[in-house]
Amino acid sequence: MARWAPGSLLAHLSADQRQVVLGLGQSRQYHTGDALLSQGDQSSFVVIIIDGYVKVSAVTGDGAESLLAIRTAGDIVGEQAAMDLLPRSATARAADAVLARIVTKQEFDHCLRDHPDIAQALNRAISAKLRLATQRRVEFRRDTKARLAQVLVELYHGSPGQRRDGNLALLVTQSELAGLIGASEPAVHKAIRALRDAGAIGTGYGRLVIHDIAVLRKIAEGRA
Repeated sequence: MARWAPGSLLAHLSADQRQVVLGLGQSRQYHTGDALLSQGDQSSFVVIIIDGYVKVSAVTGDGAESLLAIRTAGDIVGEQAAMDLLPRSATARAADAVLARIVTKQEFDHCLRDHPDIAQALNRAISAKLRLATQRRVEFRRDTKARLAQVLVELYHGSPGQRRDGNLALLVTQSELAGLIGASEPAVHKAIRALRDAGAIGTGYGRLVIHDIAVLRKIAEGRA
């Protein structure tokens, strides 16, 4: 049975509600680097992630790209444009093999109208995203190692299909992690080295592998 990321839309649904949502739209597979949504587009469909994980980033006025969030199994992306019909505020790109369902705005709106309980679950999922964003800002005062460990714990629980013998490989760069947790690249490099020395993670070119989630969780909670 699939496991959904805590706080995601599918995690907030009952089995019956989940069956309704998973019956919406069409199934689509994405390869690493494929764009699910692009910043500035006028499209209004939504994407429900079934497996894999997605990097959400935006380009600033000076041309710099910043990683805003990572969405995983059970998450919905693109719902903001579906609601306000404004251009996409960010780009969502597959960070590995991603299985998703693409749902048109019309079908999405009909589902929310016909199933108020699913609409309420969506509100809770959106609220969870906002709370997480607030939590990240509050955690800026914590040391970089603990903040990085917390993000990696969240990612570990979001994409069961990527595990091999309990390990989880993530295609993510130090620069992207720095942007995600609001730290400098040198500080993230130092934190990665500390997590690697603790046996929690391993690294390769553009890749980070979570080896020991228990150790990561202790570090994230300040118990190690």
